[in-house]
Amino acid sequence: MPRKKGKPGKLPLRRLQSAEEYGFFAGKTREGGQLLLGKDLCSIVAIRFDARGKLISFEDRFFDRQGNPIPEMSEERPFILEPGAGERVEKLMDEWKREQGFREKTIAVEEFSLPGRSIGVEELASHHVDFLEDPESDEWTDEDRVEIPREIAAWRKRGSFVLYWNEDYYMDRDGSVGSS
Repeated sequence: MPRKKGKPGKLPLRRLQSAEEYGFFAGKTREGGQLLLGKDLCSIVAIRFDARGKLISFEDRFFDRQGNPIPEMSEERPFILEPGAGERVEKLMDEWKREQGFREKTIAVEEFSLPGRSIGVEELASHHVDFLEDPESDEWTDEDRVEIPREIAAWRKRGSFVLYWNEDYYMDRDGSVGSS
């Protein structure tokens, strides 16, 4: 889950590439803005960044269990798509891409976190942050206290970071998914 980050502009921009197998797409719009687009629980989310990678806005387009567009988020829980609905959702996403003049391309963005969502980009994995916040916690073994700082140093040297999109995607410096 994304956490509050450090001072804006102090960390490098994070490169993101599309990962269709994970359901998110990175690219540019016809106006030259950067766009990250993907599926959330019951919506397609478009996250807009300016040319310098600063978060501008985000927008949802909601769908029902049949994959048809609806004006507001479904309150139905559990929300499970019915057979065949996935294809309709893919078509909705393709239509939205066309509306934006979307071209798949690697984008570079600042770290961000969408309010009330598990969507964002951060430098470190949550267990790294937990360790740095309280290395003396009983949660950590003596071995952890030796290994985790080494792990963090190697992580930073590789330029790795985390994309949260309802799960943790450990990203490589080039913006591709290293593991999830």
